[in-house]
Amino acid sequence: MIKISPFLFGYSNYFNFLKNLLHKNLLPQSIIINGEEGIGKKTFLCKFLIDYELSENKLINDPNFDYYDKLFNNKYPNIKVIRAIDNSISINEIRELNTYCSQKSLNGKKKFILINNIENLTIAAMNSLLKLLENPPVDTYLLLLKNSEYDVNHTILSRCFKLNIRFNNNKKKEIFENLLNFYKISDFKNSNVLNESDSPGLKIRKILYLKENKIDNYDLMKIITFCLNDYKKNKNFLILKLAGSFAKHYFYLNYRDNYIRADKIYIFFKKLFQNSILFNTDISYLITKIKI
Repeated sequence: MIKISPFLFGYSNYFNFLKNLLHKNLLPQSIIINGEEGIGKKTFLCKFLIDYELSENKLINDPNFDYYDKLFNNKYPNIKVIRAIDNSISINEIRELNTYCSQKSLNGKKKFILINNIENLTIAAMNSLLKLLENPPVDTYLLLLKNSEYDVNHTILSRCFKLNIRFNNNKKKEIFENLLNFYKISDFKNSNVLNESDSPGLKIRKILYLKENKIDNYDLMKIITFCLNDYKKNKNFLILKLAGSFAKHYFYLNYRDNYIRADKIYIFFKKLFQNSILFNTDISYLITKIKI
């Protein structure tokens, strides 16, 4: 996991909106925060939860303390964070969540549950979560993060307040420049391998991966092949997702004069790509197909 910025670039309106609802006791108990991958949803929600924790306990924010590490390792008794393991959120994790909800909060304070990437819920986990959403415990708030590229169960959507995160191109550019400065990677020159429509966070993730592996000067085909081979060795699903994103950009660049064909080829590749994740199959075939 890359280092998370302690700054909320571009999110002040969304942050104040949730904070005011919470302050007025109007915050819905189940909220879906929907937005494109890498737009900063997780950072936004983590910052919101840490801010609440500090204010409730009347603590001074220490810039040298890693609040995010404490949050992700579930060290705050009134906050529970659930993330995908091997690209999946299992029913066991939701069952543990039900147990957590049945326990009294510390000092009678509000309890928060953050589920990252609800599109990764298994069917069994989804059904179990539905029961919790149907009747959430008093003073317990479920914050569900969803990548807009994926669909989720319509019943889950219907039981939650929806907050859609959207930024115009100028705001995205501003956020991206701020992130470049924060991560100290303003020297990146190979911008043609980045998709201009990608979110600021996804661009940063790609650049950091390329620089870490010393492939920041490679062309797209070499980058995609490297990512896929890296996934074969390490079975890190985040790397496989990066490969898919680079591949999408590759197809659209090579068929920019025929977007219908680009779409068809990418959809075909994406199906192979998703099956390799779903069935944990060998991805050598993917490497072969992308070179066609």
